Amino acid sequence: MPAPRGFTLIELLITISITAFLLATAAPLTLDWVYSAQTRDARGKLARAFSMTKSIALRNAGGAAAPSAASGLKILTDGTTNTVLACIGAAGSATCAVGGSSLKWSATYRAAISTTINGVALSAAAPLTIDLDNRGNALTGTAFTLSRGGSNNAETGTLY
Repeated sequence: MPAPRGFTLIELLITISITAFLLATAAPLTLDWVYSAQTRDARGKLARAFSMTKSIALRNAGGAAAPSAASGLKILTDGTTNTVLACIGAAGSATCAVGGSSLKWSATYRAAISTTINGVALSAAAPLTIDLDNRGNALTGTAFTLSRGGSNNAETGTLY
């Protein structure tokens, strides 16, 4: 009589139980890792936008005098993506927009990442702005916070 082949029902149930336990344990950790990576990506884009805005201010293509804005950084949202803009002149001007005449650089990141600058949260009704003078100094504060889900995914700092 040949030896029986295959798995018993008990062996199969134990294997499925162990696999389910490992998946249930790994899912939150993986999600936290994804959120952290998205937040770091947004921080990099924000830092690059500030760097571009500063270089625009130092070139002073608009010929701005000392206390006025030589360049501006604006963050907009449409609910699905956040768009960071670096423009010549004040960030609040109508030409500092996607496709605007003063736009020099832009990047996008997920709108699920909440963004605050100087304690003011980004919303569709109120874009965030930072203006720089012709020496590359910010006319307002540059403290920021980026966060998205998970337990350890807040990125805070100061742009300079």
